[in-house]
Amino acid sequence: MIIGVDIDNTIAATLPEILKRLGWKTVAGYNLFRTRAEEERFFLENAEIFARVQPYSFAAEALQELAARGHEIAYISARPRHALGATELWLEVHGFPAGRVILTGDKPRVLKEMDAAVMVEDAPGEIAAIGGLGVPVIIKDQVYNRFLPGPRFSRWGQFLKAFEVVERGSALCSSWESTLVTGTPRP
Repeated sequence: MIIGVDIDNTIAATLPEILKRLGWKTVAGYNLFRTRAEEERFFLENAEIFARVQPYSFAAEALQELAARGHEIAYISARPRHALGATELWLEVHGFPAGRVILTGDKPRVLKEMDAAVMVEDAPGEIAAIGGLGVPVIIKDQVYNRFLPGPRFSRWGQFLKAFEVVERGSALCSSWESTLVTGTPRP
């Protein structure tokens, strides 16, 4: 089974590094930049972010476990194309399993073309678009995506449990639409 995995704010704690660079302490919503051009300029001027961000604890181990079970991991990110080399090196240095790295502005199209069975994602717009294709999405819980229903996890130590629920085909159960993988009902 092919498993798509987003990078920024899903396996890499990118947001804190961006906020530090912008001089902000917090963020109200998901979109930090007014335009795509502004975002691209920021990442060109701060390209080292892609090498400096820290992985979430246990993310590499969880994905290594899936790879050991025979699943193919594909890293699908909206990072700019100039970040490809830094991204591949970052994944290797931090112990993530080998897999294709695809930097794209159209994750749903890529997932459909590769016939991915599931996607792990944090971005609200991506979650909605991918889910609209019928590809199950496991949500990496973030403050900006809590309004979205679906199987989710807040820490990577919980991820395999969420993955097993989706793998069994239980992702669309109404009881899961508002429940964290820990079993705690969401408000």
